[in-house]
Amino acid sequence: MASENGVPGGEEENAFEIDPDIKRFYGITKEGVTLPLFASMVLEDIKDFEVRPTDIFILSYPKTGTTLTQYMVTQIIHGQVDKNLRDFNFFLEAQRKGGFNDPDENSRETEGDYKRADKARISPRQLKSHLPMKYLPKQFFTKKPKVIILARNPKDTAVSFYHFTRMVPAYPNFVSWSEFYEYFCRGFVPDGDWFSYTLPYWEMRNEPNVLFLKYEDIVKDLRGTVEKLSEFLEKPITPDQLEEITRNVAFDAMKENKNVNYDLMPQMGFISPPPRRDEVEGPKFMRKGKVGDWRNFFTLAQNDRFDALYRSKMADTDLEFDFGE
Repeated sequence: MASENGVPGGEEENAFEIDPDIKRFYGITKEGVTLPLFASMVLEDIKDFEVRPTDIFILSYPKTGTTLTQYMVTQIIHGQVDKNLRDFNFFLEAQRKGGFNDPDENSRETEGDYKRADKARISPRQLKSHLPMKYLPKQFFTKKPKVIILARNPKDTAVSFYHFTRMVPAYPNFVSWSEFYEYFCRGFVPDGDWFSYTLPYWEMRNEPNVLFLKYEDIVKDLRGTVEKLSEFLEKPITPDQLEEITRNVAFDAMKENKNVNYDLMPQMGFISPPPRRDEVEGPKFMRKGKVGDWRNFFTLAQNDRFDALYRSKMADTDLEFDFGE
């Protein structure tokens, strides 16, 4: 039997404790979800956030294609604009000033991005969140905005997330991939357990205001995804616009784009740690954008153990993923 956060039950799970040097980066909810401290500080405010029927929510577990999808949506809605992607997208639980800093530097005095969204005259608003469904605004369920949900196979998600945590001062500094793997399996990474996050959103997939996309399908067919988004958003685009957006969202093009690649945005406050042993270079915000890179990190033992966890957690769902096999 598996607990909500963790590996199949047993002595090993019961004995596991979050290291204090990692725990200080979290605001742990009453349900036991390990949210980044900056997100936990604004949960009550976000519950009362006023949703507009015209809003577009982009909901995703970290490192599952969020920026790629935001850039597609932004171009479909606004056309080609030479502005920072964050000018058109609001990260609900983030803090505009200092939100990605070390937890000791966070403060309730900093302005949450949800406040900026609340004042925004732009329509439609593009609202990004990594929050589990239970922490979304109450009006999310009554106003019925457009909702784009993203998911990615958990093995590639884990590897990409591990590298990302090393760049963000507001996230714990896991000393190795092996340590991150242990925490990921138990659901004690920022934004909580991948399974507990993903499966409730999967249950929303047939709602008329919801589009559920898998990262693997997106990167396999960028052009088709742009078409699908255009139709879902009820925003027609011309054949020329379709081709231009498709070119712009190719991985190599985005990696060189100062308006979408956080590596090229010093104002984000991300750090560039040196490579660790056996690495050619340190972590990057846009690293590879491929399916199946997990094979370069999972040991055979880790893979066997995760496969057992995956079978247990996914036994009662028809959600399937491409692992690049």
